[in-house]
Amino acid sequence: MVEWSELVCPRCRVALHLGRVPDLEIHACGTCYGAWVDTRFCQRLLAMPLSTYAAELIGRLRSGPPDDSPPAAPAAGAAFRAAAAPTGALACPHCDAELVGTTTDERRHGVRMRLDVCGVHGTWFDAGELRALRQALSLREAQSIDRAVHDAEARHAAARAELLARLFPAHKSFGR
Repeated sequence: MVEWSELVCPRCRVALHLGRVPDLEIHACGTCYGAWVDTRFCQRLLAMPLSTYAAELIGRLRSGPPDDSPPAAPAAGAAFRAAAAPTGALACPHCDAELVGTTTDERRHGVRMRLDVCGVHGTWFDAGELRALRQALSLREAQSIDRAVHDAEARHAAARAELLARLFPAHKSFGR
């Protein structure tokens, strides 16, 4: 379900759209294609796997205009951050406190990315960042599952070899 949000975009200062499913809410900007996710829902975003509804909601987020024309606001990045406010800082849509730049941990999240965070209310994802983070987490989970399957197969093969060695001990040849 999509409706108007009471929040405004920290970049463009326009009203955000609210996408809501049972286990996730995302406030998205139709101008710069960024997304605000409240703290309580950020934890769910990092959890794997997401519900089908949450995955579909994230999938509907645009990372740019449909006709590939430039967005109404400049693309994300240093120049875009500088244009957002005289100081280049963004304000929390809830409390107007300055958002703090935080970098994700590549080992933990699968990608190194700078996000703008209000320690109390949530995280701002520039265009495409939310989808990129979820893709990195999905890839990381798939690699983790592959490792677990490989390790289980190796343990199974070692246990089988040990059992066969006990059942059929190697006989030494006589006379040698």
